[in-house]
Amino acid sequence: MGSMPEIMVDECNGLLFEAGNALQLRAKVIRMFKDEEIFGRTWHAARASFLNKYPAETNIERLRVIYAEASSTGSRKREPTHVGI
Repeated sequence: MGSMPEIMVDECNGLLFEAGNALQLRAKVIRMFKDEEIFGRTWHAARASFLNKYPAETNIERLRVIYAEASSTGSRKREPTHVGI
């Protein structure tokens, strides 16, 4: 779904399946658990793909921007809280 085919290469860094196809998903999960070679190969390739596309510095900067936006948006929209005794 979405950009998954651009991120994941079937049989290389993962196993793709048709969205909404539970039987196909089931077959891919079973294959991943039963086939140690495909599991090891795809796991290592997925990790390498992630590290290449999303290095720690990039992720830290993205999180900083998200937190900054969330805190500024939250403080503007939040209604004052009143506590009664």
